[in-house]
Amino acid sequence: MSKDQNIIDNARLGYEVAAALWAYEGQVTWAAFNAMLVANSIVLAMEGFAQGIIKMVLPIFGIFLCIMWYSLTTRGFEVHNYRVLATRELEELYLAPTVTTVSRGGSFHGGGTV
Repeated sequence: MSKDQNIIDNARLGYEVAAALWAYEGQVTWAAFNAMLVANSIVLAMEGFAQGIIKMVLPIFGIFLCIMWYSLTTRGFEVHNYRVLATRELEELYLAPTVTTVSRGGSFHGGGTV
């Protein structure tokens, strides 16, 4: 096997891994989002039944959950975006012009035609 073929094979493998991580990261981000949505729904439902000091603490806890929710979602999408860009970089460096799926997605996202 030639050195160039070895580089191409490694690039393909790296591209497959990057694309799989990209998909996985998206699933993890949405799973965390949904878990926080459920947690906040439970706090909201408890507010209707709570009495005394608990009724005063629940809104503070809800705000805390919302701050955590925002942080998790923001960070999740930052990592997801990194995975997309890493996949695009591998595609452009080693697989173009044969494979341009992710690169064309960047053009489409920017308002261009595909």
